Amino acid sequence: MLVVTTYLLNPFVPASYLRYLQVGEVALVGLFAIHTISMTSYSLSISYSEQTAKSIRSLIRIAGTIIVIAVVISYLSQNPVIAASISTISGLVIGFAASNLIGNVIAGIYLAITRPFRIGDRIKVFNGDGRVSDIGLL
Repeated sequence: MLVVTTYLLNPFVPASYLRYLQVGEVALVGLFAIHTISMTSYSLSISYSEQTAKSIRSLIRIAGTIIVIAVVISYLSQNPVIAASISTISGLVIGFAASNLIGNVIAGIYLAITRPFRIGDRIKVFNGDGRVSDIGLL
């Protein structure tokens, strides 16, 4: 698909801007693929549990987005050392900025997999008790 757009747009768009159009195209195709795969996995796993299906859909979206971002970064910087440096620095910044969020997501995934309680169960946490109404990644 990139070859077709390259040959169609090459006479009209300068070569320096063509790379950015191709990156946008790769990102759009990647996001469409992520959406399609996540919705398909949701449809296939909804028969087991809605919570499990939502967890799988979220995991696929997160992993897919990370992969698309890595591909875009590597495409923009043809030097693999620069791409690895940008990815590492971006990962560290995002990791430190969202460490609490990432910890909660990992705990949510653990709860979704092990299922120590279900929706409708009564649980006691510290001095309070209540009924489970929803189990999410956060």
